[in-house]
Amino acid sequence: MDAYRAVLEIEDKTDLPLSWAQTQNNLGAALSSLAGLSGGLEATRLLGQEAEAYRAALEVYTKVDIPRQWALAQSNLEAAMVRQADVSEGREAATLLGQAVAADRAALEVFTKAVQPQDWAQTQFDLGVAQQELGKPGEAEEAYRAALEVFDKADSPQEWAQTQGNLGSALDSQWQQRGGAEGTHLLEQAVDSYRAALEVFTKSALPDKWAGTQDNLGRVLV
Repeated sequence: MDAYRAVLEIEDKTDLPLSWAQTQNNLGAALSSLAGLSGGLEATRLLGQEAEAYRAALEVYTKVDIPRQWALAQSNLEAAMVRQADVSEGREAATLLGQAVAADRAALEVFTKAVQPQDWAQTQFDLGVAQQELGKPGEAEEAYRAALEVFDKADSPQEWAQTQGNLGSALDSQWQQRGGAEGTHLLEQAVDSYRAALEVFTKSALPDKWAGTQDNLGRVLV
C-alpha cells in the first residue's frame, strides 16, 4: 500500500493517466486486503479509502475510451461499497448499497451476456447480493436467475451452487414478506434451489457451505 502511494507522488494524472489509474486500482486492491485483516473503525476507514481509489481510477477509465477497464473499476467500486455497507448501519448502509447497485448496473452497460458472459454473470450475481442486502429480494431473484443463464453446474460448479443458494435465500425472503398460501410456490422454489446447491456443496468437500445450506433448507422445510 505504501509503495502505491509513493508511486502516486511521482505519477501525474495529466502526463501518465493510464499508469496513474492503474496504480489507483492497485491501491484499492491493497486497501481491500488490509481492511480484511483489520476490524472496527480501522476497517471502515480503509474501506472508505478503497472506494476513493476506485473512484479516482474512474476519472481516467471512461466508458467511451476504455470500456472494459471502466466496467472492471465499477465492479471493484461496487464490492468496496457492499463491504462498507456491511460495517455501517441504517440510512448510511442503505445509501452505500444503492450506490453499489448503480455501479453494477453501470458495469452491465459494458459486460454483455453475448460478448463477456462470465463477467456479465458475475456482475449479475453481485447485483443480486446488493439488492438482497438492500431488502429487495424480488430484484435479487431476477439477478440470480440471470446469472444462472451462464453459470452452470458442469463448467462453473461453485459459482452455480452459490447462486442457487443465494436464489433460495431471495425466494425465502419474498415468502416471508408475503406469507400465507400465496407464497407457497416461493418456498417450494427455495427448497429446489437449496437442494441444487447441495449437489455441489457436499459435506466432504465443502463442509461449511454444506452446513449453512442444510440449515437454510431445514428452516424452509419446517
